[in-house]
Amino acid sequence: MDGQYDTDDDRRVFIRLAHEPNGTWYPWSASSENSPNDYIAMWQRTHQQLRDIGLDSTHVQWIWTVNNVDIGEYSAEQYYPGDAYVDWLGIDGFNWGTDYSWSRWQSPPEIFESMRYRLGQLAPNKPVALPEVASTSGNTFGTDNFAKDAWVEQLAQYVQDADIRMMSWFNQGKESDWQVFGGKNGAEELDGVMTYPAYQQAVGEDYWITGGHSHPRILSDAQFQGDFSHEASSITAQQSCQVHYYISKQWDGGYVAKLNVSANYLIPQNWQLDWEFPQQQLAYGWDAVLQQTEDTLTATPPSWWKWVSATSTPSFGYVGRGVPVAPTHASLNGLSCTVISQ
Repeated sequence: MDGQYDTDDDRRVFIRLAHEPNGTWYPWSASSENSPNDYIAMWQRTHQQLRDIGLDSTHVQWIWTVNNVDIGEYSAEQYYPGDAYVDWLGIDGFNWGTDYSWSRWQSPPEIFESMRYRLGQLAPNKPVALPEVASTSGNTFGTDNFAKDAWVEQLAQYVQDADIRMMSWFNQGKESDWQVFGGKNGAEELDGVMTYPAYQQAVGEDYWITGGHSHPRILSDAQFQGDFSHEASSITAQQSCQVHYYISKQWDGGYVAKLNVSANYLIPQNWQLDWEFPQQQLAYGWDAVLQQTEDTLTATPPSWWKWVSATSTPSFGYVGRGVPVAPTHASLNGLSCTVISQ
């Protein structure tokens, strides 16, 4: 802005070059005329051209973005330009609902987690972004705006659980009603505009970085490069959880136990609770998937948990054999919880 290069008011940019190469709908994807090696050569050449004029990683961050599933002959990994040419890993993905004969309603983990794992194996030290993400409102029974609102809550939770460092909602009415504001559908009307309030609530949470207008660059240098280690450690230090454990029935050789879990943060959709279980035997349980390993009992979400609100807290029970022993220690996704026995 001041007409001089490499001063504090220089603009910086994220470049998502030639996205979704592992699909078949863009000319840079492999075809009878080109190969993944051609794509890699193109990416590396363009990257070097900007480097040659001084646009290094302090000015430009390169986001290599793939489709959430491979469509075509080649896998995403075959298009990877190399660690020296990529700063961020991106995944584009959509919940298509029941808008098409080939589609179904999918939760955020169903859409992204498989590819996120693969990219983590490919380049484990790169931050991950969701440059295009959205959900339709087309559910099993037609348009379901409240299901979409719940999906937005689930996405916000998934962003935290999966350590996603950047997200961009695809707010356009294209193949479906992808918008969370200003579209034809919505869970609420605000000032004459259809909206999904879960989106406003999500981006208002503390873990989202908002504009710091006192600084001309908005993002710090570390944030620009995907390093949120300070913010993450600060949030983790403040998290706490409680497990309420009580026996509702007991008889000779058995009992019914119930557990309620609470926390001062949004509990992840893929929660896992572990607690002590000495000298007892699990018979069966409900509202959770329960598994016993020696002196430990582990609970994970049931299959229908993907439909519940992101603000829901686990509450489940089980029938045990033996004399119940109240646990003194429990952990929620590795975080130690206070156990309150009744």
